[in-house]
This record gives sequence, structure tokens and C-alpha cells, in this order.
Amino acid sequence: MQGRDQGSARAAAGSGSGRTPGGQGGNRLEEVATGEAIDPAEVLVDYGDHAWECIVLPVGRAIGIRRVHRETGLALSQVADRLNGRALPHASTKTLLTNTVTRWVATEIRPSD
Repeated sequence: MQGRDQGSARAAAGSGSGRTPGGQGGNRLEEVATGEAIDPAEVLVDYGDHAWECIVLPVGRAIGIRRVHRETGLALSQVADRLNGRALPHASTKTLLTNTVTRWVATEIRPSD
């Protein structure tokens, strides 16, 4: 439990590598969807690893393991193990999955007018 408390403290402090749309960056999701902004780091706010557990994993599962598999080129079993929390991804795989989820959110989730 102590490790989880430390992770929460890092997330609250904004350190780590997990990033999610938010703040001014959240307003730029449409730019990602249209290709104007191609670097997800331009439109993401850093929330630490907390974002991986609370946003990337559930959204990735909602997108569907097969679709994430097709869009990333990762093995189906690798995607399933990572998104279901059975295995921790290497940094490059975590970045690939996070970017895939971010692109999906930017193209599929539209703010209501």
C-alpha cells in the first residue's frame, strides 16, 4: 500500500510520465484530430502514473483491445495483458498506448455545443 501512496503523491505533484488532456491543452484536442498539432505532448498535462491507471487503461479497454492492437501493431496478447493490468509496459509501449488512447479521444469525443 505504501507504493500506491507514493504514486498518488507523485501524481498530485505532477511528476512522472502520464499525460492527459487538460487545462489549455484540453482545448487543443481538435487540433490533434485535424492534424494541426501532431505532438501529443503539446496538448497534454502531466498527471504522473496516476493517469495510466485512471485514464489510459479504462479508456483503452473501452476502445477495445482488438482495435488498440490494430492501431498500435502490438501483439494482441501484449495489448490485452497491458490494458487488463496483468503486466506493466516498457516505457516505449506505455507511450505508444497512451498516444493511441489520446488520438482516439481527440477524434471520437466531441464537446457538446
